[in-house]
Amino acid sequence: MKIGVANTISPISVSEQTRHLAERIGGELIKGLDVGTFYDVLVVVGPPNVVFENTVKFVKAKKKVCYWIVEGILTAVGRRRARSAHCDLSIAVSAAVKKWMEESDIHIDYIIPHEIIPPNVESKNNGRAVYIAGAYARKWPPWGLQTLKMTDKLDAFYKPEIPLELVTHYVRFLEGFGVKKLDVMPKDKHYEYLAQYSAFAVLSASEGFGLYAREALAMRMNVVAVNHEAYWDINTHPCFYSVPHRDIVYAVAPRDDAYDEYRTWEPTVYVEVLMKALEKPCPVALELKKYYDTMKTLIYQLLK
Repeated sequence: MKIGVANTISPISVSEQTRHLAERIGGELIKGLDVGTFYDVLVVVGPPNVVFENTVKFVKAKKKVCYWIVEGILTAVGRRRARSAHCDLSIAVSAAVKKWMEESDIHIDYIIPHEIIPPNVESKNNGRAVYIAGAYARKWPPWGLQTLKMTDKLDAFYKPEIPLELVTHYVRFLEGFGVKKLDVMPKDKHYEYLAQYSAFAVLSASEGFGLYAREALAMRMNVVAVNHEAYWDINTHPCFYSVPHRDIVYAVAPRDDAYDEYRTWEPTVYVEVLMKALEKPCPVALELKKYYDTMKTLIYQLLK
């Protein structure tokens, strides 16, 4: 069986997960629009952007799987593209993504979370929290930056996932709040860096999945995050500290497929929850599951 796996968005975390998915299901990672190869099954990863649309339309395969990753409700353009993506299997990465897709009448067959590569380190519990994110607006909302200013127990870093010359003014703005640059590093080094800390404090207002939060739990770090459907499978973990959200607001993102769905929170409440998370170490690591085994089984069933 020849399986092709194509990523249609640029964030490094998604690229890493797409590569991991291809390895786990015995697939070939497609780089660029491969119109000269015929696949038994094509798995397309990402939101309903123009790359997703063209990949589904032009890459030849007997069966096609849509593995949706979005950050909010679909725009009219996003709905059109998603509805025209004729996939034999439609999968969401989280309950949040399933909700957003089905609000646009896009049927979802299964929820299959990203599978995490087991980290080989555990938290050293230095009594501090850390937040690391790309330089995107949804990752650094005003109430998140206000929260950062209210405590000296939280170190925050932005990653240069896109060329810095494109976001020069924005990163200067972040640096004004004490956010520092952290170079992209291999996965093992990234885990080692996270493991210096006691907690991972998510300041993002919008998530489709929240990979770093799950990785932190796997290292026995406490996680602090606003309550969100993206964390449906981990929010009952004893080391997950949920911050109640205040409002849900929508923002036009610099793309045409979805509106970012933001959760707001009260910064003083967030800091209170963070202080509780720093009081004691995480007693048990998140049990990692081989979610991509389910994906592989579903793919093989498609060709029966």
